[in-house]
Amino acid sequence: MSSILLSSCIYCSSNNIWKYGFYNNLQVWKCKSCGRTFTKLSASKYSRHRFPKEIILFSVMLYRHGLSSYAISEVLRKRFKTKVSAWTVCKWARKFGNIKHLLRCMNIKFGKVWHMDEMFIKAKGKMHYLYAVIDDKSNAIALHVSEKRDMQSAILCLRKAKYIAGKPEIIVTDGWQAYPNIIRKVFGWSRKNKVKHVVAHFRKELVLHKGKWYALSNNRIEGWNSWFRRVYRGMRGFKSIVSFQRFLDIFWVLWNLKSDAWEFLEGL
Repeated sequence: MSSILLSSCIYCSSNNIWKYGFYNNLQVWKCKSCGRTFTKLSASKYSRHRFPKEIILFSVMLYRHGLSSYAISEVLRKRFKTKVSAWTVCKWARKFGNIKHLLRCMNIKFGKVWHMDEMFIKAKGKMHYLYAVIDDKSNAIALHVSEKRDMQSAILCLRKAKYIAGKPEIIVTDGWQAYPNIIRKVFGWSRKNKVKHVVAHFRKELVLHKGKWYALSNNRIEGWNSWFRRVYRGMRGFKSIVSFQRFLDIFWVLWNLKSDAWEFLEGL
């Protein structure tokens, strides 16, 4: 056993610590004052877990966005050759299942210019509305399905986007007259921090914002809608709104993984 002094105890701050072997390729330290052992990860909330941090976060991300604990257990077994029970996945979701924490781990940087639109989608043999909010980088911020095209449904979608990505500077929409009231109800009314609303359906509009000119149109989200329709037609509809929304939550994760979020999965 080495007697080289490197740091202090994370429990009692004593400098009387010594190397005490290895655990999972991590150096273990023992404090002579309090008698406790620790590693450099002991202060983390992922300490004393049998599985690596990356496996836990990946499982919680899938659970948070629609996959059952049994399905996740099967994915871990086939993809990572790791045997994890469904009940363990449920306990991980309860402890670590905070969506903002997952977004930080996925490293998604949402833009400050949002595009919002709605489209027809068939579910349970009836036509429904899919509300979508994306940013100027084509990252999907929020997806919400509703039976009606009304203000309440649009407000729910925009509130979900606010919870995930904060407050934008500009929101670009089509000419639906309800959008100004929807934006005010979600983000309030303030002259200093007002969210600028731009109506630009197909045609580009030049907008001056904070000393910069922007050429804005809703073509970006219209193109996104066209791409999503091709995916949706291949699935031949959904049996219920619940199954549709569950698919949207999973699709939201997979779509955003195409960009900066891949950094999260590089170590898996």
